Amino acid sequence: MQLLLRFLFLFTIGFMYADCEQYTNEVDCGMHSECEWHADEMACEDAGSDDHDDHEAAGNVIEVTGLSEGATTFTLSIMHDGHADYTSMPIYIDVHGDEEGDDGHDGEHSDDGPPECFLDCPNIQTLADWNSGIINLTTDEVCTIYTSWENDTCTSDCDADNTAFINEVISTCTECLSAGNCDEMVDEEEHCEDFLTEADCGMHSECEWHADEMACEDAGSDDHDGHEHGDCGDFDHLNIDGISLEHDGMVVYSQFQGYITGSLELHVNQSMDLTVHFLDTNGNEIEYTEENPAACFPLGFEISDPSIVSITIEENHDDHDDDDHDDHDHEEDCVNGDANMDGSVNVSDIVLLVGFIVGNNPLDSDHDCAEYIQDGNIDILDIVALVAVILGERGEEATSAEFTQRDNVFAMNANGIVGAVQITLSHGNNFEIELTGNALVAEYHTDKNRTTLIVVNPVNDIFTTNNDYVIEEIIAATTEGYIATSWAKPGAIELSNAYPNPFNPSTSFDLNVSSPGFVSLNVYNLNGQLVDVIFEGNMDAGIYNMTWNGAELSSGMYILQAVSAEKVSTQKLTLLK
Repeated sequence: MQLLLRFLFLFTIGFMYADCEQYTNEVDCGMHSECEWHADEMACEDAGSDDHDDHEAAGNVIEVTGLSEGATTFTLSIMHDGHADYTSMPIYIDVHGDEEGDDGHDGEHSDDGPPECFLDCPNIQTLADWNSGIINLTTDEVCTIYTSWENDTCTSDCDADNTAFINEVISTCTECLSAGNCDEMVDEEEHCEDFLTEADCGMHSECEWHADEMACEDAGSDDHDGHEHGDCGDFDHLNIDGISLEHDGMVVYSQFQGYITGSLELHVNQSMDLTVHFLDTNGNEIEYTEENPAACFPLGFEISDPSIVSITIEENHDDHDDDDHDDHDHEEDCVNGDANMDGSVNVSDIVLLVGFIVGNNPLDSDHDCAEYIQDGNIDILDIVALVAVILGERGEEATSAEFTQRDNVFAMNANGIVGAVQITLSHGNNFEIELTGNALVAEYHTDKNRTTLIVVNPVNDIFTTNNDYVIEEIIAATTEGYIATSWAKPGAIELSNAYPNPFNPSTSFDLNVSSPGFVSLNVYNLNGQLVDVIFEGNMDAGIYNMTWNGAELSSGMYILQAVSAEKVSTQKLTLLK
């Protein structure tokens, strides 16, 4: 748990920019990657000026897209020969529920200070001063402050993410104070034997995984050096001590030797391009050269909750050979579902696939990469499978979906999660339709008197229209394939099979009313005479379980009839005594 307490404090309290001008010497200035020392002026200034950007530094462009409201973390790693030369501490990112507006906010840092829900907690300013380096506190003193919040109401107004996070800090501090080992919690030295899986071991360049012993051990043993690493194994590891993330030429987030500045905020459906720069032990950006070529030091990442953000990587080095980027035409470099051929799969690929299926945009002549299932067809099954890869498992999937029209809204009711819906409508001229905004992707295409639409991750409402239309086809799918669909037409009324039938003296059945209105439910004998009125009056849309008791009638066959304004539904019943 390297530097656990300090980083957890930064996550929960918020990130603060340093004022570079306050540092009066080169040493203090160099401790902050967002600052740079100008020897000619003997001054510390904000990084990002022209002279700061003149050198050719190692860089990677990542695109971060907000998928849903919430907060998550991600880590960035620079890899070498299958191991991580450097792995950042978790980078906190917050996605706001409202979509990006016109207020100019594009996800850059907003220096709002600590979240309001922590401002009235005891000794909050003391922690802020400690975090800023103004005062020194022992680990026990820091933990004592945190644990004092446990029974305090100061965090009662926090949201779920902040509450879960501070509870983890309090729990950790309570445990280490009781054991008397809080100093060990911030020990900067992690031990290879503590990593129990090959994946965790591989994230640390000072460690190596021994498959024969199923153990992680310190790197440098003879058998470690005897591995065949390929061409990249001939190059030294990079001595990395931090990272900085730039957006539009400005540093918005950085980590260097345990210090964090900046934060990342997005809105749902907003994307932000970030250039990643790695820093050496002096805080300088590391350049790719012949001694450390870019191809041998690729960037990797891991997201804690992929349902909140999507991250894609595009290598963009100043000395990068673009010939490598063209290799996507080769089958061995093809990523299934990669419709835009950028080497990864994300929401933008889903958008392209949806547009292609409904007929709004063509794909490149080579469709091999666009197909995820690789069955020779591009359809909503590819989309659903791709969504599952990007968002992960989200709950129990549906086996059927029923569609209804109420007023001008066409909606879906399913018994689980539906991955995507495709509907074809026929209609008159000047047809207008509005698709739901409560979906991952929703798009339609109208060609003369026919409209095809696809809604990905639908929740309830599908579309709204004030025009008349006819449903030609409804397709719904999950990762298991196509599922059963049904559509209750406006004004329709349906009777389920009565059970038991034959019966004595009573039987039960369901009455499905698709839209509110007047309904009568009667029983007739074979001569057409009315023998019983089960119900007569207004009903809301829905499914009603009904029971008819024929105890006062003689054995024989009877007709159950349900009548609405638009339809009559009947069923034969047999009473046996």
